[in-house]
Amino acid sequence: MGCHNSVIHCAYYSIYQLICHICSLTRLTVKGQGSHDDIIRMFTNDCRVNHRLSCYEIQTKVKKIKALRKTSDYSDTHITAIESKDSLAEVEFLLEKINRLYNVRQ
Repeated sequence: MGCHNSVIHCAYYSIYQLICHICSLTRLTVKGQGSHDDIIRMFTNDCRVNHRLSCYEIQTKVKKIKALRKTSDYSDTHITAIESKDSLAEVEFLLEKINRLYNVRQ
């Protein structure tokens, strides 16, 4: 695997960990271990209900980065510098938007 694969992996997990943190702050729990999909779905449902906004953009971007992370982690595909750079930009957007929405201090 190339270094860009690792960038995608770390970028996805930065978002995922923030979502898990927010779920714990808002007392959202998944019975058992839960999958990433369940936790992301719980978060986006909470976002829509409690903040009266459509979190479609957040959900779409997280799913896109998650799919790329699966490719980078589990296939022989090498992620390009452009894919890596684009994903980092999306993750920065997501981190800022989610932090602002939930008033989480960085």
